[in-house]
Formats: sequence, C-alpha cells, structure tokens
Amino acid sequence: MNKERMIELAQIAKELKILYVEDNEEARRSTLYLLEEFFDDIVVAIDGQDGLDKFNQNSFDLIISDINMPKLNGIEMTREILAKKHDQAIIIISAHNESDMLAELLNLGVEYFVQKPIVLEKLVQMLLKSTKRIIETRLFHENVKKIERLNRELDSLVKGFDEHVIASRTDLKGVITYVSKAFCKIAGYSKEELVGKPHNMVRHPDMPKEAFKDMWQTIQNNKIWQGEVKNLKKDGSYYWVKANVAPYVDQESGEIIGYSAIREDITLRKEVVELSSKINDLLNNSGEGFLSFNSNLHIESGYSKECERLFEKELVSKDISEVLFSDDSDKKEIFQNGIKNILEVDDEFSKQMMLSLLPQKILKNNLSIKLEYKLLKNDRFMLIASDISEKIKLEKRLENERQKHNKIVTIANNPSEFNLLLKDFTTFLDQIDKHLSGSKSEFYRQIHTFKGLFAQKQMSILVNALHHIESHITKSIKADTKIDIDLNKLKSALKSDLKDVYEILGEDFLKRFESEPVDTKAIIDIERVLHDLVESKKLDKETFCLLLDKVQNLRAYSLKNLLSSYPSLVKNVAKKLNKEILDFEIDVDSSIKVPASYRNFIKSLVHVFRNSIDHGIEDGELRLSANKSEAGMISCKIEQNGDELKIVISDDGRGIPLHLVKQKAIKNGILDEKEFSKLSKEEQLKLIFADNFSTKDRVSELSGRGVGLAAVKSELDKLGGELQVQSEENKGTVFIFTIKNKRIAHEYA
Repeated sequence: MNKERMIELAQIAKELKILYVEDNEEARRSTLYLLEEFFDDIVVAIDGQDGLDKFNQNSFDLIISDINMPKLNGIEMTREILAKKHDQAIIIISAHNESDMLAELLNLGVEYFVQKPIVLEKLVQMLLKSTKRIIETRLFHENVKKIERLNRELDSLVKGFDEHVIASRTDLKGVITYVSKAFCKIAGYSKEELVGKPHNMVRHPDMPKEAFKDMWQTIQNNKIWQGEVKNLKKDGSYYWVKANVAPYVDQESGEIIGYSAIREDITLRKEVVELSSKINDLLNNSGEGFLSFNSNLHIESGYSKECERLFEKELVSKDISEVLFSDDSDKKEIFQNGIKNILEVDDEFSKQMMLSLLPQKILKNNLSIKLEYKLLKNDRFMLIASDISEKIKLEKRLENERQKHNKIVTIANNPSEFNLLLKDFTTFLDQIDKHLSGSKSEFYRQIHTFKGLFAQKQMSILVNALHHIESHITKSIKADTKIDIDLNKLKSALKSDLKDVYEILGEDFLKRFESEPVDTKAIIDIERVLHDLVESKKLDKETFCLLLDKVQNLRAYSLKNLLSSYPSLVKNVAKKLNKEILDFEIDVDSSIKVPASYRNFIKSLVHVFRNSIDHGIEDGELRLSANKSEAGMISCKIEQNGDELKIVISDDGRGIPLHLVKQKAIKNGILDEKEFSKLSKEEQLKLIFADNFSTKDRVSELSGRGVGLAAVKSELDKLGGELQVQSEENKGTVFIFTIKNKRIAHEYA
C-alpha cells in the first residue's frame, strides 16, 4: 500500500462532499468504512433513484456508484445526473461482467472506474486522481471568476489605482494596449512610448527565456501565472516586481482577447518592511495566538500579541511545555513525550497522527484555551491558541436551559407521581434525625435511591447535592465517625430545582394534581368494625373478606402507575450514556394493586433499570461486533398468580462477568476464594446485591458506589420477598423478584 498516496488523499479530500450509491448493505458498509478514512462529509443512497433524489437536493463534489441497482441502475442515474451537470465527477464501481455497461458509461463521459472486488490501493489511486481533478477544476473556476471580476472592475477603478498600481494589458501577440501611471513611473517611460510596443521592450537580459516561455504557456491555457520578474528601465537600470498575469476575457463573447498583469514593486526594502508589517497586523488582529517553537521546545520570536494575553509576557526562549502546562504535570509530560516521538519518526502520516494526540484544550489564567498544532520545516512547530471561554460559557448556559426544559417536561408529564416523590422526600427530611440515628448503610441506601429517583426527574441541582452527601457518608463509614448532614443545603438545592418548575408552570401547578386525601385512620376504623362484626357473628366471614378487600383497596396503589415512569427513565439514561435502547412498555395488568408498604421497593427498582443500561447494555459497536442489533433491549414484565407477585426485569446486554464478581467479592472481604467456589452460579450472581459491591472502579452520578442494588435487596427483604438472578455472557441478565402479595396488615389486630 502506498502510504504517500493515502496521506496525500487524507490531506486534500476532507472538505469534499461525497454521494455514495450502493444497494448491497454489506458492500455499502465495507466500502463506507474505507471512504470515511478520507472524507468527512458522505451522503449514502441505497439505490439509483435514491441517489438521483439526493443529487437533486444537494451539490456533491464526487459521486461513487455501483452499476446494477434496483429502481434506477447506475447508467440511468448517471445519464440523468450528467444531463443536469455535465462536468460532475463520477466514479463507477463495476464487476468484470459489466463491460457493455462500462462502454455506455464511457460514451456518457465517465472517466473513473473501480472493479469489484474493491482493492484498497486501486480505490485510493482512483480517489486521489479524481480528487485532484476536482480540486484543480475548483481552483481553476475560482481563479477565472476572480480574474473576470477583476477585469470588470478594472475599467471603473482605473482612475483610482492608476497612480499606485503597476498594471498593464497586452493583446494576444504581447503588444501593450494599456499601462498605468505607476507602470510608467517605475519603468521611466511615458504612455506614448509604451502603448503599441511589444512588452518585451522592458525585459531584462538577466531573465532566462524559460521563465517567459512558462508564462506564455500558462496564460495561453487560460490560467494565472505568478512569478518574480526583473525588468529593464528606460535609463538602463532595473527593478523587480512580483507579477500576476492572467487572460483578459471579453464579457460578451467569453473569448480571450488579451492579457492583464498586476505587479508589486519588490525592489525597495521599505515596501518589504511594509508588507511584513501588514502580515503582523493581520496576526495581531485575528483574535488568535500564533507562535512557533523549536525541537528544544523553546518559543521563537515573532509571536502574535494575543499570546501574551492568553499566556504571559516575554515568551521568547521560554519552554513551551512550561508555559502551557505549568500547573498540570501529567499533561506537560504527555506533551513533551509527544513532541519527542514526533521528531523521532520519519513517516509523515505517523507524525500527523501523533500531532493530533497532543493536549487540545487547557485552562490558563481563568481562560479556556483551544490548542492546534502545525508541523513546520526543520523540526519546528506552530501553535495556534484560541480563547474559547465565551463559547464554553454559552454552551454551559444552553446545556442548563436544556436540562431545565427536560426537567419541566418530565415533571409536567407525570405531576401526580412527582408530587408523591416530593412528599416522600420532604417527610424524609423532616425525620432526618430519626434516620441518622439508625443504620448508616440503610441511610446511605435511602439517599442513593432518592438520588436515582430525582435524577429520573432531571432535578440536577438536588442530584448533585445528594451525590456529595453520598461521598460524605462513604468517608464517615470508613472512618467510623458520625454522619453530619447539612440539611439547609439539601433544602436549598431542592428549592432551587423547584424554582425553575414554579417559574414556568406556576406555583399552583403541582397542587392541581395532588391526590384526594385518604383518611387512612378512618379506613382502619372501618376494618376494625368489620372485624368486630365477624367476631360477634353479626357478619359472616366470606362477606367480611369481600368487604375488607374493597376497603383495603382504598389505600392500595396501582402497580402499573408506580412503574409508569421507568420506560422514560431508561430512554433518558441511555441517551446520557450514548447508547441506543428500543422503546418498551411495562407489561402489567392495570388491575394489580399493592399496599403502601411496596412503594419503597418499587422506587428502589430505579437502580436495577439504571444498572441494566450502564453495566449491561453495550455500546453500538460492541453489540454489532457480537452479532447483536445496535439497539439494546430492556423489558419489565409483572405476573400475579394468586397471592404471588412476580416482577421480571431483563436485558440482552453483556451479562454479569463472574470473574469480576469474584475479584470484587474477595477484594471487599465479602468472602474468600474458597468460599466463592463453593457457591452455586446463582448465589455468586446474587453477590452484586451486597453492600458496597460494584464492578465499576470509578464512581459517577449514575453508578459505582455499590449501594443501589443493596437498597433493592434491603427493601425486598422488608417485604419478605425472594430474589433470583440469571445471567449468560453476551446474552443478557434477568432479575426475578417474587413477593407474597398478602392482605394489608390489620393495624387494629
């Protein structure tokens, strides 16, 4: 493989817009994988008609297409495209048995072909050839347009620049038809002495004939010639000019009728200094910091003023790594090693790859600074530094507004459920002393569950406050000290989150969705009366049970309503983790009701769903490599058989890695290796529900503390429920929670 071709193609092809047409999905995927190495903007069409439709809607630099396709084949599509844009660059991918079609495509004007099966080197060769042609054509048209515009403006502006611009025009034979006053002044001739004479009258004998031969060949091919020319003055002295010579086109006929030339006097040192000054002004007013440094990391002179604002004054000869990373030793070492490695390799492609791995962003002098690197000659480097502080602030403001919007929408979609959560949390805060006097682990689990539930409602300020409390509890448990909670901070965080809701929805919005108050004590009194009637034999037991069920249902909850927010939770968490999850609904009969005592367990299931996405479902690439669909699947199914309630939550993710479970269990002192080996597979899997158990090494707001599943187990135990875990590597995990859905306990009994 010719690496030079690949590097050259990668350098020049990024900005081109490509239309790739291929009906075969496998061929499309493999070829697209190759094309994405070189092109940033690729539009894919799945057949000829789709390709034609996309062509009609967009402008493409290059079209790459198969021949045999449904609806419109490659020939029909190409014919339609070339009828609308005759110079459209097209590469046709063909099989060996399509020679008749290739002949027809050649007749249509297609020049580029690649045979199947596609060989990378042949494809790169053809892409490089066509890309060069596209860029040359684009530059040609741009230059022609520039000269045409210049020629149109020349007549109207001739009086304005006549005194200062060294300009001339000749006919097709090189006879002078116009000269500016500046031309006359520098050459020492009058207009009368120059007009009508061959232009070579000012040619200096020191200039080689080959230079003028090249100039004539260039301009006769309708291209701009640029170069430095030494000319002869009337008095025998000389002057140097930097000349731009281009064809002069008749506006009506479009034919070349002569040649125009504009020159810059490069003889005088003063003008060289002036030009340098203009360049410095451009750099200093660009709003970016430009500097260069050598292989010893020493900053060279000639940097822009913006560098002093971004970094510090008097930068010359200072170590660039120290200037950039004085307060970050890790990034400083990465930068130094990166520069060293770049200097040690000869391959240009490898150099560019290593260059892209250098630190791209730093925080310096309270500014967020973006860094770009360019490789110069002689082992030198250019650094371009841009202040992106305002951009980042804007992005943060937009992100805050997005989060605020999501919070309001989430709460407004299910205000009754949010009211219930809010009531539970405020009750928890009111009884904080009671909770703190109990088990630290239990308190930890309660905090963690509330964090998960409020994260589901996009209450980011409160979630962050709860996350910090978790960290504080962790330290307290390790140090065996008293847990000290700043209750005012928690209430303030809750108030701040609710402020956004009230500002948009109004303070009375949530009140409208409060459930009708249920007098639990009155219901219990009724239950007691029914019980007394049975005891006194004034009411038969069958009627008693029937009436008791109806009364108890008044203070029971619909299981479907309690679980209703979890599908949206799954969707939001997946989005945050950049994972794709199929939509799902909770599979539960709306008639199933549970006592109030079940609510804490149902709320704790937030940890199961979050873990299924975070730990279980893989990202799209890993799923595809494992022959799975790109989108993961999570489901929740509830069954009730008699008094037995079964909740089944499953996913088709990577499964629970038993080797990690074993490693963490031994590390956390839950059991030793011998004890682990004696457990059944299901018993080993159940260890993930132990306190402080997590297979993650890093703590995030989503998971990693080893508290969530322990909270689920704790709430399940309170209900006397049972747990089953089934998991298979690369196939997924199933959690089965079984509870005896008994009658509500008789408080009066």
